[in-house]
Amino acid sequence: AWAVETFSDIANRGAENPSLAWRGMNPFPPLTRNGDLQLIKAVPVTEKRSLTVSWPILFESEDARILWVESKPYIYVAYVLGHEGPGSVYSILKRRGMIDGVLAGISRDDDNFAMLRVSFGLTAEGLGHLDEIVETLYAAIQSIRQKGIPDYIFEECRDMREVRWRFQSKEPSLDIALAMVELIQRGYGPDSLASGRFLLADPGEGRSIRAVVDALIVQLTPQRSQYTTLS
Repeated sequence: AWAVETFSDIANRGAENPSLAWRGMNPFPPLTRNGDLQLIKAVPVTEKRSLTVSWPILFESEDARILWVESKPYIYVAYVLGHEGPGSVYSILKRRGMIDGVLAGISRDDDNFAMLRVSFGLTAEGLGHLDEIVETLYAAIQSIRQKGIPDYIFEECRDMREVRWRFQSKEPSLDIALAMVELIQRGYGPDSLASGRFLLADPGEGRSIRAVVDALIVQLTPQRSQYTTLS
């Protein structure tokens, strides 16, 4: 009632979302004008060494965006690429003395696209072996593409998100309200408004979460990636 009373005088002019004009367009083209892959080099204010590999994930339609929001396929991919156990990308490169940390996840999640990234904390040795680090990462991606993500990974991710939902820390009311406004804008309905940002849902409509994840992995290619170093 308060919202109706406050905003009902604002006329609905039927204007389209201006972001739709950019749907399907890559905001971060990976290639230079000469057709070469881009390597962005930045010098930080503080002493820091890192390498970030990013891929833009484009939403060709509103259905594709809703599927991304609800099923969160990036959670499973980031879990595998950011894993630190035996046989992982981290363990291999750590043993070679090239990295001291890894972080995988999304750095942007907008109406038209998201950015999936894998960031490595580099050692002084690793700074001179960027190609080898990238090759190791893509070898892992190729292995995932061929063998698929094991079933237990899907179960672990869902279980951990369930625990995070059930035992979340108490947040200020204002923060909760602002978060829900953002979730409404992203397409969450009343049945998933409170839990949507935590829980992992099945895609529905006869689609499996594995198929959605596989479709994401196919997009993680060197030709679509952007590379950034801090040193």
